[in-house]
Amino acid sequence: MRISDVARLAGVSARTIRHYHRLGILPEPARTAGDYRDYEIADLVRVMHIHYLSTAGIPLRSVPRFLDSGAESSEVTAEINVLSEALAERIEQLERQRERLAALAERAEAGQSIEPLPAEVRHALDMCIAEVEDDAGLVRYLKRERELFELLAISVPDSFPEAIVAEYRRIGRDAEARAAYLDLLTRFRDLENRAPSVVMPEIDALVGDLCRHESLRSLIVGASVDDGGDAGPSAEDLVSDPAQREVIERVLDRLSGDRR
Repeated sequence: MRISDVARLAGVSARTIRHYHRLGILPEPARTAGDYRDYEIADLVRVMHIHYLSTAGIPLRSVPRFLDSGAESSEVTAEINVLSEALAERIEQLERQRERLAALAERAEAGQSIEPLPAEVRHALDMCIAEVEDDAGLVRYLKRERELFELLAISVPDSFPEAIVAEYRRIGRDAEARAAYLDLLTRFRDLENRAPSVVMPEIDALVGDLCRHESLRSLIVGASVDDGGDAGPSAEDLVSDPAQREVIERVLDRLSGDRR
């Protein structure tokens, strides 16, 4: 048989058969006087075996162990199990991707943004930014807040904290809540680049107000002992300014003490 005949009967391409030859998993057959490969039935059977194993997920480099005698059955079984586990993980990953695509399709169909950040959070932050557009420093802080929540949304796309969504929904609808949030954030911003010892009264006052503002607190401080949040990096992880870190650490310490 010519290579085209083997390819047709085995359901593969001639190029695939030549690839098997190059890898050394299909021995080269004898050639005719005209220098054509002359395949036997045994060659066709091996091609079909290789193709069968390959489509089952066996890497081509491993095929000889499955086809040739002498391989330990325990080794073959172990390799199959490893491949099966890897395939199961891949299937789970594809399922998650399919679910995310379905969710994105729903949002697009409803005319919503397909970015990972919940629409309520994005809308409220956009409103806040519009209200303080003349304060470049505060706008920068609000944009950083949005970036942090985008990071959280990307890190946990299927479980963005509902408490945060609910609070930003309230901020977007309630002017007083929005004003309280902007006031706390402004006071937190104003601590930047100032020595904690110099602004200790401001720190004390802000810590007290944050502890009283249960709903707004996590928007400034980040994940707290209240919710056991560990889904992503908190403000404590990402804020390097000493005075601001003093606020975060003291709020978390006080809340932790209240729970004990």
